[in-house]
Amino acid sequence: MVEGDLRITGTGANAVTLGGNGAGLEVQGLLDLRLGARGDTVKLEGVLVTGSAGITTGGGADAVFIDDDTAAGSVFHGAFTLTTGGGGDGFRVSSDGSSVTTNFDAAVGVKLGGGGDALALATVGAIVFDVPAGLPVVFDGGGGTDSKAVTDGNLTGHAPTFLHFP
Repeated sequence: MVEGDLRITGTGANAVTLGGNGAGLEVQGLLDLRLGARGDTVKLEGVLVTGSAGITTGGGADAVFIDDDTAAGSVFHGAFTLTTGGGGDGFRVSSDGSSVTTNFDAAVGVKLGGGGDALALATVGAIVFDVPAGLPVVFDGGGGTDSKAVTDGNLTGHAPTFLHFP
């Protein structure tokens, strides 16, 4: 458990894994990841964040995974933002080997940078967007030829908006 904010800053190519191995991680504050200008990998497995969560990566082919290999789903009580730089980036939530449920309780803003980006939501597990009325849930692929794989039947709550995806 982290009592307070968790801030991680990196340069170059970074690999950050929080939670996992059946243990998870509770952050009683905000989660702020600011990573380098090369290919970064971020894995959030079974995390509970009481404040806002923000992930920023630089250029390069970045990969961000939430609950792709865990026994417990993550919960984000505050706003969640992801911003990636140029390059072919990937963002997957509950979409690989785990059939857990990931919960977002506030606004969600994902902006993938230029390049051929790939988005996968709830292709194996489930996602609940328990977002108050009037707050956005937006996934923006940015420029480039982007792809998305979404299992609509595994999404509940606020319907997401997809921009720049076919």
